[in-house]
Amino acid sequence: MLRCPLISSLAIVLCCGPIGWAHNDLEERIEAATEAIDREPGNPTGYLERGDLYRQHQQWAEALSDFEHARGLAPDLPIVDLDRGMTFADAGRHLDAVAAFDAFLFRAPDEARGLAGRARSQRALGRLPEAALDYAALERVVVEPDPQMYLDWCACAADDQSRLAVIARGLARLGSVASLEDMAVRLETATGRTDAALARIDRLIAASARPEGWWLRRGELLQACHRDDEARTAFAAGMAALELVPSHRRATDASLAIARGLQAGLEATPLERKP
Repeated sequence: MLRCPLISSLAIVLCCGPIGWAHNDLEERIEAATEAIDREPGNPTGYLERGDLYRQHQQWAEALSDFEHARGLAPDLPIVDLDRGMTFADAGRHLDAVAAFDAFLFRAPDEARGLAGRARSQRALGRLPEAALDYAALERVVVEPDPQMYLDWCACAADDQSRLAVIARGLARLGSVASLEDMAVRLETATGRTDAALARIDRLIAASARPEGWWLRRGELLQACHRDDEARTAFAAGMAALELVPSHRRATDASLAIARGLQAGLEATPLERKP
């Protein structure tokens, strides 16, 4: 949930649209929005709504024109710059997007949609330190952060230690999330913290109802460290865990991929024959 007090009512209109439009195509929605504008030409909300529909339809010029018309009707409406920023970003005009987000955030510095939009555009421009600052600010104002936010922030951090610190923040706030745990294992491995990565995987195996994927990760990590006996034990445990899964679930693409990985691991770590 995002905390956006300055734009809450308009954001609801722009994000949700009028009831009953959810399954109509964009052309019909644009036509209906145009009719609403004709009925109330002095209402900026109509132009904001149609502009957002044009944005979704990738009619960038028409969207920007509607947003400027809304600004003319309501010069003090901060959401206009937010919508312009989103349109520029969708059009790949990230320099213009950053300028629009700057204008919006000057007036609404704690608005999550503006911070998120500017962070994405800064990242697209290769301005990773600036993007990281925006993600840090976004974390402070967002009520229910998404795991992807931490992954995006992680990608902007300066080094693996900083990336690991970002992921640790996400795990501390959200609890155990598979995508964040996976990234933590990758970063711990990359920074030479193999024992920490293995300990994390062990915790995840113990807590998981479907641990075979984590057994595969454990085996692969041990195999990379040339700890073949331990790796084989992990691959075998993964196969045993997979056998406990109902057959229809073992037939999914994800389960089949894990099975192939476990089998390949077993074949790559044959039992040593004792003399």
